[in-house]
Amino acid sequence: MIHRHPADNINNQRRHGKNTNGQVHFAVSGKLADNFAEFADKVLILPDNAKACFICHDAIQEIEGNDAADGRNHSQRLLEGRELAAAYPGAGRRPVSFTLNQGDRLCLDGGNGSGKTSLLRLALGEEVPHVGTLLRASGLTISYVPQKADHLRGLPTGWAEGQGADLTRFLTILRKLDFPRELFQRDMAGYSAGQKKKILLAASLCQSAHLYLWDEPLNYIDLFSRMQLEELILQYRPTLLFVEHDRAFREKVATQTVLLS
Repeated sequence: MIHRHPADNINNQRRHGKNTNGQVHFAVSGKLADNFAEFADKVLILPDNAKACFICHDAIQEIEGNDAADGRNHSQRLLEGRELAAAYPGAGRRPVSFTLNQGDRLCLDGGNGSGKTSLLRLALGEEVPHVGTLLRASGLTISYVPQKADHLRGLPTGWAEGQGADLTRFLTILRKLDFPRELFQRDMAGYSAGQKKKILLAASLCQSAHLYLWDEPLNYIDLFSRMQLEELILQYRPTLLFVEHDRAFREKVATQTVLLS
């Protein structure tokens, strides 16, 4: 079941048109923020009458770009689930269908064991037992934040640079999330779970990606930082597929919700 939430006009953030060579350009996003990665130059290009190509693991499925029954241009579509559900022994999950377009913020909602994390892993391209089909836009760049951050070691600045994050942006976002300055020179192995999660979130938001996958981003995060994270998302509008148990956060951030059962 899909619930759509009222949101600001995301389509106003999308830019599309044709150039003189007959190619169709679709900006992944408009300018998100002065202190964030600018996505305006990240462009998907399809020739006229080309087929929009989507990938489901080893299989490639093609959808005619100009013959969509619903009238939408498929190059705006990043993910599409068709009668999709995780399939583990003894699981009786109901398949769901959904579409994630550029600018959407889609929440996967459901109880423990409903397959939320499994669908995130499918979106990442991992091999997960499932029924139905997940279509992914060709060449999709994804930034992923897992539930846990136990693997973090070393200084945060060195780690962030290794992830390709702009260091100034990274530190600015961390401070916005109320991260103590004195921790910048300490080994992350000694951080609390909440401090480690802030490191992952800040690094993700510094990355130039088409799609952001976050698995329970509020785990171990204090109330003030939750409010700051909400504001950052609403202001900068990343295309987001996420799992989160906090109802208030879901209702404020998501533009649509897919209920898993």
